Amino acid sequence: MTPAEQGALQMLQIFKDEALMSLAENERVIARQKERITELEFHLSKCRDVAYTLIGATAGLIPNAFVPDAKQSKKSRAKS
Repeated sequence: MTPAEQGALQMLQIFKDEALMSLAENERVIARQKERITELEFHLSKCRDVAYTLIGATAGLIPNAFVPDAKQSKKSRAKS
């Protein structure tokens, strides 16, 4: 094997090692993100539970912020 071939082989080995390290780091990042998504989904479900409980506690009356404005009738538009 010539020195040029040996140098090329060493470079390929370095690239391979760097790619494997990057892959391992990516897998760690993916695992952390999956854990975070799971935690956020848990908190979202708890927020939904609280919202539904509050709506139920008000006998089904939803605050005006959640109800779209009704269309004005022709009579009420004529008065204004």
